[in-house]
Amino acid sequence: MIAAVLEARRRSATSVSVACNAGSAAGKVADITIDVVVGPEFVAGSTRLKAGTAQKLVLNMLTTLTMVRSKTYGNRMVDVRAPNAKLVARAFSLVQDITGAADPFVAAALDADGEVKKAVAVILTGLPAASTRECLTAASGSLRAVISLTVLFLPSRGAQQCLMHSNSPSGSSTPSAAPRTSPTSRTA
Repeated sequence: MIAAVLEARRRSATSVSVACNAGSAAGKVADITIDVVVGPEFVAGSTRLKAGTAQKLVLNMLTTLTMVRSKTYGNRMVDVRAPNAKLVARAFSLVQDITGAADPFVAAALDADGEVKKAVAVILTGLPAASTRECLTAASGSLRAVISLTVLFLPSRGAQQCLMHSNSPSGSSTPSAAPRTSPTSRTA
């Protein structure tokens, strides 16, 4: 294990250690150390009960968070389509909760295809649905990036091209946390 961590460092890769003992040898050489101290096993000599379960939970959390990165906005799943009545109600509730928009605005934003991510972007940016879809594509599906950056549209061969520029004074194009928009400014 330690040899693998050292090889990762040699190749300029980030290494992570997940161990159930504070101060583990692998943790001392890894770039990121996650020590889940669970205490002694209740069956002496076993390593598959508390320690194994704790490591599995940590690894499940890490892989889940990696997977949902562009599928969530805050703690809400936004990469959702609403093809049936149950999901339409859920999508409506999600869009309204995130944007604070009035019912008619939410219904209009969801009307085309029931995509929550696109509807939220339409309401919070004020852009048309087709343009919002192009921006989401340009931002690799990241709603956060589309909302937090100034979005400009330029005509390009009969279509529109989405260019995003940061609002920050430094000119950095790194997305930041999306600003919350006042519900009254969007519903009036």
